[in-house]
Amino acid sequence: YAIGTASHLEQPISRWKQSEDLSQDTRLLATRVALHALPDVGLLGFGPGTFRAVFPFLNRDQLASGSWRFLHEDYLQTAIEWGWAGSAIWMLLFFGGITAAILSLRKREAREWSWRRRLTLPLVVIALVGVALHALIDFPLQIESIQLYAAVYLGLCWGSVAWKR
Repeated sequence: YAIGTASHLEQPISRWKQSEDLSQDTRLLATRVALHALPDVGLLGFGPGTFRAVFPFLNRDQLASGSWRFLHEDYLQTAIEWGWAGSAIWMLLFFGGITAAILSLRKREAREWSWRRRLTLPLVVIALVGVALHALIDFPLQIESIQLYAAVYLGLCWGSVAWKR
């Protein structure tokens, strides 16, 4: 009981109960605004970190009420801020790292790695896949501490390509 109370577990539970009318869910409305803005994003977007300033302009029809610091969909926010070129580079860096790690794990040489590497790399991949899934419905990649973990994990993934023992 104490852990549930301290973690404020009742808040997400009440949100789930209130989400019966999805047509009025502000997160989904904000996502709709962002989707309609994609044709205007261009090659370079509006600039990194500009979402909070740009969203009111994109939301000129007031479809999603309130103030929005982050869009609860990291991939769309990345597209708005970084544009098509920047988003492609970030996606290549992120998903390319995960792919590189999976390919490294499948190499014959992986059997010769130390037990730490054989244990660590799959866990790193699982963590990054979890962040990637979480980014579909929230903004984990906008949080600096999670960015740091993701960067370190991606470094391990990309570096695993050169691991010998």
